[in-house]
Amino acid sequence: MTRKAKRMLAKFMALVMAVTVLSFTGGFSSMQSSVVYGAAAWNSETIYTGGDEVEYNGAIYKCKWWTKGDTPSNGGPWELVSGSTSGGDTGDLGSLKPGKATVTLDPQIGTNVNGVTLPSNYYNKKVVGYFPSYAITSQAHEYFNIADLQWDKLTHIQYAFGIVNKDTCELEVGDPEHDIESKFEGTTFKHDGQVIKMDDSLGYYGQFNIMHTLKKMHPDVTVLISTGGWGASEGLWYATQNEASMRKFSASAVSFIRKYGFDGIDIDFEFPSETPQSGNYTDFTESIRSGIADRYAQFIKILSEDLAKASKEDGTYYWLTSAVAASSWVLGGQTNSAFLDYLDFVSVMSYDFHGGWNNYVENQANLYADPADTETAQVDVKTLGFDWAYRFYRGKVQSEKILMGVPYYTRGWTNVSGGTNGLHGSSGTPLTNSVDNLNLWCDLDENGKEVAAGANPLWHVMNLMKSNSNYKRYWDDVGKVPHIWNAQNNTFLTFEDTESVQERINYVNNNNLGGVLIWVMHGDYDYDEQQQKYVIGDTLTSMFHDQFKAKGASKVSSDVDYTNDTLNFSVDFGGKYDHPNYTYTIKLTNNESVAFPAGYTLSFDLPKSSKFTSAWGATATTEDKGDFTTVTLTSTSALSPGESVEFTGMLKCCFSGVKNFKVNGYSMLSEVNNEITRLNRAYLTDKNGGSSEIPTEPETEAPTEKPTEVPTQTPTEKPTEAPTQAPTTKPDTKVQTSVKGYQISTTVEGYRVLYNVSDSDNEVVKAGLIYGLSDKATENEMVVGSGNQAVYDYAATNAGLLSKSGDTSLYAMTMEFVKTKEFYQAGIMVRPYVQLKNGEYVYGEVESLKVYDIADSLYQKELMPNEAAHSYLYNNILKVTDSSYTEKPFNYKNILVK
Repeated sequence: MTRKAKRMLAKFMALVMAVTVLSFTGGFSSMQSSVVYGAAAWNSETIYTGGDEVEYNGAIYKCKWWTKGDTPSNGGPWELVSGSTSGGDTGDLGSLKPGKATVTLDPQIGTNVNGVTLPSNYYNKKVVGYFPSYAITSQAHEYFNIADLQWDKLTHIQYAFGIVNKDTCELEVGDPEHDIESKFEGTTFKHDGQVIKMDDSLGYYGQFNIMHTLKKMHPDVTVLISTGGWGASEGLWYATQNEASMRKFSASAVSFIRKYGFDGIDIDFEFPSETPQSGNYTDFTESIRSGIADRYAQFIKILSEDLAKASKEDGTYYWLTSAVAASSWVLGGQTNSAFLDYLDFVSVMSYDFHGGWNNYVENQANLYADPADTETAQVDVKTLGFDWAYRFYRGKVQSEKILMGVPYYTRGWTNVSGGTNGLHGSSGTPLTNSVDNLNLWCDLDENGKEVAAGANPLWHVMNLMKSNSNYKRYWDDVGKVPHIWNAQNNTFLTFEDTESVQERINYVNNNNLGGVLIWVMHGDYDYDEQQQKYVIGDTLTSMFHDQFKAKGASKVSSDVDYTNDTLNFSVDFGGKYDHPNYTYTIKLTNNESVAFPAGYTLSFDLPKSSKFTSAWGATATTEDKGDFTTVTLTSTSALSPGESVEFTGMLKCCFSGVKNFKVNGYSMLSEVNNEITRLNRAYLTDKNGGSSEIPTEPETEAPTEKPTEVPTQTPTEKPTEAPTQAPTTKPDTKVQTSVKGYQISTTVEGYRVLYNVSDSDNEVVKAGLIYGLSDKATENEMVVGSGNQAVYDYAATNAGLLSKSGDTSLYAMTMEFVKTKEFYQAGIMVRPYVQLKNGEYVYGEVESLKVYDIADSLYQKELMPNEAAHSYLYNNILKVTDSSYTEKPFNYKNILVK
């Protein structure tokens, strides 16, 4: 094999993190696989395999199995060969012996924090839509009613709104006439062509009555009463002023959902923040703002306990959710995040980042914060986008509990100056209906006059673009959203459409989010051929529903290294936030009987909503860790038993919490115990209708950015050591392994092999794949330890396990492309294998494939999630391999109906 061929094969064999994939068989969870590389000094971006040796902090470590980003001094895949670790993350603790968790991972029946059994669909990806009860009386809102709602495309409905009586602090019907009193004489309610009649047996009428019948027709849809919102959050300030008012509200909420047949309650409090004048404030609000963060945490805890009691009494699950702020200015004053523990899901209101309240002409709902955003251009941490808010909540909440807020409405300005097609411009003139009726959904002030905002349903703007070609759509590839610009009258509108919704779907799926929250449902659109115009519809909602359903449920995840060895210490993490600076104070207490030696380290994971800037009186290092940054502080002195020490320094911006505390790489005993306790109740086991799949280690989440490119230098090639006996296949084993299929990842530019392992006798100790080039090796050489340098053996890691169903496990490994015509045309052999407890091997069939053939099949069958992926196949593989290949247009609708 030539040196050039070796170099090509080594690059080709690099296993990287797969993110977005194009699949023959549908979407699969993105998980980490393995890579072989050698290096003198350890690098967090390099991928290592068994036998590789690295230098780290003056010590030499040997890799035991395939890994990337695992700090050698933390143990795990690394073992110390020579040298001292006292300067690193795991130090010599003298006679101190690290221990194990005292709680065992043994899930029984999944429950919430109050012990109520979780429903079997608890982790299904959610499409949550607000129903605006007020729309039924408004021509501008097309008299939209509860029967018009997209019931077939929603998993949860949040009825907006119930209100809180300021005098009694109790939950009441928001619009008695239309919610519970009116029989709507002369009005016919229809859903999917079926007439929905009033049920006289209920004791109430109105839209609550119609809702009752529609719930029976859609038993899988969960309906919550929502209270608060921008206009009616003042009542929640009264309800949270003291414990007595909290309990009055909570008792009334339980009575309310029982009486009117709701499945729980959503709290849309805007906002329980100590930031002055945040939210729709009043004099009363400001008078009791101090301490609201702690009171709100107590309020949610009381409500969750009362709902749990009612759930057990009624034999049903009552949901508790909340719509939460996405603004760093607001969240900086929300100093107690304990309330998040009691919620079933957390809906991030990631819209209204911009609007007519200031002069910045920007997108109102960026997926990613834009460095060019004129409002935040001068600050160190860019915050105006969902991605920042998501990372803020990740400090306290697992990804599967977080929902992305999506606006089905616009905001806009006229008289815009500067910017590019309006974006990043400025204007002091928010839109009114005097400009092309572009404030259709306007609010009215106290005098009944129009409030300028450019608030419109999406279908209204679609019709405007259809009738007036001056209104043109432009795409912002930074924020991943479109906007509308009219250069003739300098008018700008924020917007959402199928392309931005696809970006949102990809983000939810790639990051294991819980789903989306939509404000508000009658902003969605369809095109009516008969009327030749856009009308209220379900185009965007169907995309969310159909693709989330195809993707499957979100996974239970963990950010704490709960399998790690532990030490008994405690941490009190506090500080003061003065936007945008955060001064932290970390109090570390040694609860062991032996001192932590001089030079010990304290590390923790900081959400990337915040940026670490300095440590006072200690040295500090940082390391990228997906949604987090691992911060390691090194002390200059020892810490005796029972003593405490404080670390101080500066951060930028705010966060909901930090986690994964370690001293010298050993985890905090109490945190590990608490995490295992949480996991024991988090899983849906077969005892409550869910899956019994329980991982043995925390899962690695897919990154949202492309990993670092493979180094260009020739890697050190270290073939897997040959087994002590010749590989054999046990003749009577019940273990089987086979290739399931192939995919192409356009994000990391590689192809992916998925394979099954069936192990009914629990005999497997290792699974993996063997790779080879068909012109360099024979099928007989496709075995572990073959000795052929063109054959590579890669063992699977826990992170490569995509799913487990019964006795069968699904694994995946991703191979990075070598971007040449010869590589795309080369035959690539793959063979799955497993090793049994007795050392013997079981092999699957050898299969041969070409990257070109995979790409061609995907392209022809239109199995692309978006147009960019479609173009990637053509420009980077098919056209490279065959210059005469005929390009075909991307037909988005085909992927929706297949």
